[in-house]
Amino acid sequence: MQTETIEFPAVAAVEGGITNDGQQILLQLTTVDRNPIHFSLRLTDMESFVTFLLRTAGNTRAPQQLEDRVQFQPIPISGVNAGELADGMGCLGITIGGTELMFQIPVAAISQVARTLMLVGIPDNSQRPN
Repeated sequence: MQTETIEFPAVAAVEGGITNDGQQILLQLTTVDRNPIHFSLRLTDMESFVTFLLRTAGNTRAPQQLEDRVQFQPIPISGVNAGELADGMGCLGITIGGTELMFQIPVAAISQVARTLMLVGIPDNSQRPN
């Protein structure tokens, strides 16, 4: 994408909601100059949009100096599944409402994720395995 002829203002904040019919997400991006950018995204396009953002972020390097996160925004997931792809790589599926995102992960790492999830689910008064 050409950046020499198109201006790409930096976004400082995001707000939004779902339409009354539940078919679109309405978004208002606010730039660092406090100018709003409005757009909508069909729910049917949510998976490809989020996948694009995450894959693009995965191709970047972390900034030299990481700022402390002031606030975390937990994302409520409704399901998790795991498997192995034909090429031998693992996959971890995360379902959020009606959208499923699939992440590629080494098969060996899936067992570590499973152990972690099991440990989190053990009540505090139980003996935890080492």
